[in-house]
Amino acid sequence: DDDDDDDDDDDDDDDNNNNNNNNNTPRATTMARVGRAAARLLLLAALAGLVAPLRAPLRASGVRVQRRTALAMALSDNPLSKLATPAVSVAIGMTGLTLLVANRFATEILFNSQSRTDIIATIGAGSLLLTALAAKDVDTRDFDKVELKGFQGSEVTAPDNQKALLQWALDATLDASEATSAHVLWDGQTLARGGIVGEAPTVDPAAPILKKAMSPADKRGGEVFLPDLQILPGKLEFTYLPVNCQTVFILPLGVTAVGGARGAMIFGGDQKRSFSPRDLAFLRSIGVRLEAGLLADETQ
Repeated sequence: DDDDDDDDDDDDDDDNNNNNNNNNTPRATTMARVGRAAARLLLLAALAGLVAPLRAPLRASGVRVQRRTALAMALSDNPLSKLATPAVSVAIGMTGLTLLVANRFATEILFNSQSRTDIIATIGAGSLLLTALAAKDVDTRDFDKVELKGFQGSEVTAPDNQKALLQWALDATLDASEATSAHVLWDGQTLARGGIVGEAPTVDPAAPILKKAMSPADKRGGEVFLPDLQILPGKLEFTYLPVNCQTVFILPLGVTAVGGARGAMIFGGDQKRSFSPRDLAFLRSIGVRLEAGLLADETQ
């Protein structure tokens, strides 16, 4: 009799377990369906975000394309591409990830199909976020300009046959670039200076930073760009520049293979990192023209 009672209890437990499983299965199936639907939506949104950049080159180039394949036309005319803005992509991606996490915690029985769906949905949401980051422009922060503490003026102490060339170099530098001061050193002599200058009337060719810039290439000589002069201990050598000069660019002139440079142009600015690549290229072109003129005058 005891054995029969035990068997009856076991049968009751099995029936209860089966009933619980039957009750949980519809709910789990519903959650899995919701997850798969979310995954499909995220993949469609991600596809729209990835397709949208394909239309930009056609608009930017201004070229009228007469023939486009059916696939290209279908992608470019996709109405979902209107949602492919960085803000919308971030919103959909974050919402999708939040729903996926909530769905995972709310699911009592996890099926393999739901795990695969969650992976696909996560990839879709991640693609949206990456697309938004790639499409968003990153604007660099411009540093504030400072009021330089120096003296405004222009001075050319070169021979008469070089004055016009040096004055042109000063005017072109100060008018067409971000430089607020320019000095020309040649054979140890300061031939010209202009803009907002410092107290020292001449450039010291023995100053460590300038001397290294003018040294031969095998001794690591060459251009020196100091984007933030005020944080460097070496700023003390630039007495011919304003005391609060923010940036310095040293351009060697008359570089020889063995002896180094015969001179240099030193440019100062009133803003940290004020010299853009275009400014540096322009200043180099001024240096090339000035160097050629100084060497030509010596041969006459």
